[in-house]
Amino acid sequence: MVIITPATAVLTATQPMTNQWLYKMRWLLLLPAAFALHLAVVSAFLAIGKSAEVTAQENTWLTLADTLSFYNPNVDEAIARYERERAYLVAPEQRDEHLQYAMQRWESAQQKRPLWPYYKLGAFDIAVVMNAPEEDIQRRFAEIVELAPNERGLDSGLLTLSMYTWNKLSQEQQAWVVERIRTTAYNTRVKVFESADITGVKLTLCVRLPWGMVKNYCRG
Repeated sequence: MVIITPATAVLTATQPMTNQWLYKMRWLLLLPAAFALHLAVVSAFLAIGKSAEVTAQENTWLTLADTLSFYNPNVDEAIARYERERAYLVAPEQRDEHLQYAMQRWESAQQKRPLWPYYKLGAFDIAVVMNAPEEDIQRRFAEIVELAPNERGLDSGLLTLSMYTWNKLSQEQQAWVVERIRTTAYNTRVKVFESADITGVKLTLCVRLPWGMVKNYCRG
């Protein structure tokens, strides 16, 4: 004879409820694993796409990463860089279309990670390449300097680009660039001097920088 006590009755009654709860919650228990798998797949597509040769065609791997990802500034950055290079492999009449798309992706990355100055530098690069108006150039330059005034990793890109858009910078911005060149690393300074040679800013740097720093460069 089986004796059913109150405790046994409660356990018997709650067992189906427990099983039902576990059954309903099974998908929630799998979410962390599914999320990790999703990140791994996107990261794999992104890595393959970034290592692929740039051609005039769409980068299939980056497109897949973009389709599967959500709120991922790394995907925006990769596509922006690809489209920037792709712009010079397509027909000239299509160039601006790809540069504008690159700009859109840089700005999308900025919205997702607003405190990362390198996305702003990427957008500034596109603005310089597209010969943006003076107001736009000055605004973008100011945003970079304001966000990361002491970020030396920006020096090579920002100072070099400044040589290509020198006449569109304000006087205050030009003064900032000259002072930054004075205090930047030697290898960076050499790259900036090479760009200044190409863009016709060499004489300006020779006049405004300490002679002991530029004499070899200015005598050449």
